[in-house]
Amino acid sequence: MSRDNTDVELEADHPLKLPKDDILHRADFCEALADILAKRKGGDSLAVGITGQWGTGKSTIKNFVKHFLEKKDPKPVVIEFNPWEWSGQDKLIEVFLSSLGEAFSGKDVSRKRKRLKLFSKVLQTGEMKFSGWLGFICTFVYELMGRPRSIDALREKIAKDLKNIESPIIVFIDDVDRLSKEEIKLLFQLVRANLRFKNLTFVLLFQRNIVASMLDELTAGNGSDYIGKIIQVEFDIPKASTKDMQTLLLETLKRVLFDGKDQSDKSLFLERPTLSRLEDLFFDHLWHYFRSLRDIKRFSSSFEFYYRRHLNHDTLKVDKVDLIAVEVLRVFDNEAYRKLSCARFFDRQSDEYYRAGLIEEEKKEWLIKSFNQKLEEIVAHHDEASQQKDLKLLLQKLFPQTGDAGYQHSGAKDSGKWHCISERGGGSRICNKNNFHRYFELNIDTSEATECDLDAILRGRLPREHF
Repeated sequence: MSRDNTDVELEADHPLKLPKDDILHRADFCEALADILAKRKGGDSLAVGITGQWGTGKSTIKNFVKHFLEKKDPKPVVIEFNPWEWSGQDKLIEVFLSSLGEAFSGKDVSRKRKRLKLFSKVLQTGEMKFSGWLGFICTFVYELMGRPRSIDALREKIAKDLKNIESPIIVFIDDVDRLSKEEIKLLFQLVRANLRFKNLTFVLLFQRNIVASMLDELTAGNGSDYIGKIIQVEFDIPKASTKDMQTLLLETLKRVLFDGKDQSDKSLFLERPTLSRLEDLFFDHLWHYFRSLRDIKRFSSSFEFYYRRHLNHDTLKVDKVDLIAVEVLRVFDNEAYRKLSCARFFDRQSDEYYRAGLIEEEKKEWLIKSFNQKLEEIVAHHDEASQQKDLKLLLQKLFPQTGDAGYQHSGAKDSGKWHCISERGGGSRICNKNNFHRYFELNIDTSEATECDLDAILRGRLPREHF
């Protein structure tokens, strides 16, 4: 194996910034949304929701919309507020209204921003009267701003300031679903309070079911209705097509497996029999693990790292397809991966049968039963029968010894002798007893500990002197 992982680039899960980098065809949606937002000017304020599941690219959509807004003439005033960066309800109110102050420019900008700061104090206390140092500061601010004598008077001045801005003001509020339930409700209340002003469009990005569930606890089970009272227009993140998602994952695999070689030589990727096996395994047994773009990113970075760990002078010591399957389990079903790494498929008795070369019918049946019993132990951690079934079908593809397809009749049909295919033609596959351990090694030297050995040490089943 090769220790050289210096060329591996672990990609952080950052959202895309430019539409030109997108291969999931979301640019048209973002441009159309930007057109709608840019046309709003001077009228009643509006709260827009952009909703989608975890990992579907909400922040990327936001960045694309901002990109198209930057190209508008006249250019809207775009403000970005991320409430997750601020803890505490009072701080949330203060920073939220301070961010609105970014819309002001030119004459009296300082005075206009101070009005917003005062308004944040009003929202925190619910009144215009303050005591102590706060009272002294607010009295001084009153003098600077023409001494508004009531909350309504202060609100009217702020409304006039905002309405006089020629361009539409668009406020993006991301990561709403990362807040506590109290902070989520407060944020919605802040948006509702500021909807009384003109010329504002609030664009909130969140996973609806999570926010609704958290608000349920504060609204007697009416979280979804509460959202509907604040969010006036709601857009769902356009779902990436299965074809686009699979293309993205396939391109990642090709990049890793080609490793800088000439991609015009398709034989470097996968030979036809191997490619057929990958297609069968991928579409029927692996694809369901990839539920979002984030899942593809998680797998891509880790797969490249572990793939390179199995290279020895550019020669892969394990089967490509089997390695992909094993790494999918490691990333998305780690308990199954751990159990698989410790499974004793090739115990003393089965090894005796294998070394015999030819085995009788009853021994073949014993091997099939033994392998399937071990698969049952691996899948048992799943509670749902459907999950157990899916995982077992995947493992049966990796280990043909679990069925008749894993054995080849030798000689005359009535001879009753069988060869185990994995032993005669298993090559570098995981089902070959000489290669099984390679898929779980952490180090180059095979005399060093494997993940299963380390697990055994931690659980007290093997002494350190074993190594």
